[in-house]
Amino acid sequence: MSESATPVVTPPPQRLYTVSCHCGGVKFQAQMEKELTKGHRCNCSSCFKTRMWVHPVSDLSTFKMMTPEENVSQYVYNTKMCEHYFCKTCGTQTHMMGDCPGYGRYILASINCLEELTQEEFSNIKFRYADGINSNFMDVPKYTNHL
Repeated sequence: MSESATPVVTPPPQRLYTVSCHCGGVKFQAQMEKELTKGHRCNCSSCFKTRMWVHPVSDLSTFKMMTPEENVSQYVYNTKMCEHYFCKTCGTQTHMMGDCPGYGRYILASINCLEELTQEEFSNIKFRYADGINSNFMDVPKYTNHL
């Protein structure tokens, strides 16, 4: 390969995951990395209080709601860059959507709502911390043990 050639980057293997709330009133499918290597926990006020643990949807066009939209409620706060979605019946937050400057449009699925994963598989998911309280989402916050 010549020095000017652009290296070919092979995307990680993908899997179509099903995500659902506690009562099953909200359910969707979306494509994510099979090994779930991009999960993160954030220390912003919302994630801190709800203990949210998320993974990005790889291809936003694969997001498919499988239950009626009227089962879902939305909460938006502060900067209004992130929309939090949860079940109107059981209150489980299933995902977030937004558009962040420098990052673009995103959908983050709640890892805790992934179906068909064992407790062992959940315990092996790698994640990183995000300093959302200071809007430095690419940085690790000073304190993480509580997240």
